[in-house]
Formats: sequence, C-alpha cells, structure tokens
Amino acid sequence: MIGNDIIDLKQAARESNWRRRGYLDKIYTDEEQQEIYSSINPEKHLWILWSIKEAAYKIVNRHTGKRFYNPKKLISKLIHTDGNVVEGQVFYEESCFLTHSEITDSYVHTVAVEKDTCHLNCTISSIDLISSSSTNDLIKRVFKSSEFQIYKDENLIPFLSKENSNAKIPVSVSHHGEYISLAVPGLV
Repeated sequence: MIGNDIIDLKQAARESNWRRRGYLDKIYTDEEQQEIYSSINPEKHLWILWSIKEAAYKIVNRHTGKRFYNPKKLISKLIHTDGNVVEGQVFYEESCFLTHSEITDSYVHTVAVEKDTCHLNCTISSIDLISSSSTNDLIKRVFKSSEFQIYKDENLIPFLSKENSNAKIPVSVSHHGEYISLAVPGLV
C-alpha cells in the first residue's frame, strides 16, 4: 500500500494560523510540538510532520475503508535529513509506515509505504502544477499512455485501472494549492 501528500507552502502560509492557541494541540503530540518549536524553521517543520501523517493516513484509510480525523493517533518521527530530503516513520496502532519527503521552497511532498510490505523505491511519483494538468492528464504523461484512468470505489478510495483489464491498482493522489502529486506502486 502507498500514500502520498503534497503541501503548497505558500497556500498553507496564507490559510493557516498555526500559532493560534490550541491549534498544535489538536494535531501534534507533545513530543512533535517540541520538535516543531525547537526547529530552525518551525513552520516548514510543522508541514513536514503534517505531510508524513497525511500520507500514512491514506494507507490506513485504504486498509479500513473508514475516514477519521485524529492526527494525534498518527505518531510521526523524523529519522534522517539530508538537504531537502527527510526520511521518517509514522506509527498507528500496531502499524509502522516509512516516509520519504522532498522539501522545496514551494512545497513539501511525502510518499509513505507500509514498513513490512514495501520499500520506498517501489514508487513512481510525479508532481505538477494543477493549472497545467488534470489528474488523468498527469497519469497519461507519467505512463506515456492514455489507457490508464483513476476511479474511486464506494469509500472514495482511488484506484488506477487499465483499459480492457479488471485490475485495480492502488494509487494515491494529492492536490493542494497549485500542486498535484501522484504515487503508484511500481507494479505498472
């Protein structure tokens, strides 16, 4: 299973008042909050943690078929930072997810996979400006084919389908601000 999240940092700065009283308490554990406040760039750090939680949540949602909002149940831990790349883990109940985030001045993009079933290098991921591409246009460019399309099941969970095939390939799509991102297991 795979999940991904993208955050348009300019839009997040415009829309979020994360310094208001109680905001962080609803989303982050005490340890995560301490990590945010002690960071060189607290705002960017906050969005990195949010992105890895959201990418992992998409895997949990796919497994359970149920939507929920309880970000504090997804406990994040950053493991390694190398320039604009951050490796992390997210823990949810008995599950552990590995995350890989790329950070630019414009966005934070994270891909999450299940620790026991996949490796981060089994993903194809693409980022584009929404204004220049719809989701299916992005899929056509990534796979260099128009035979793939995204559809959602009854729980609104996205899958990739191929023309003349009954195969349902898990896919994770994320939109925020000017950006769209796509992550697909390396099966395709």
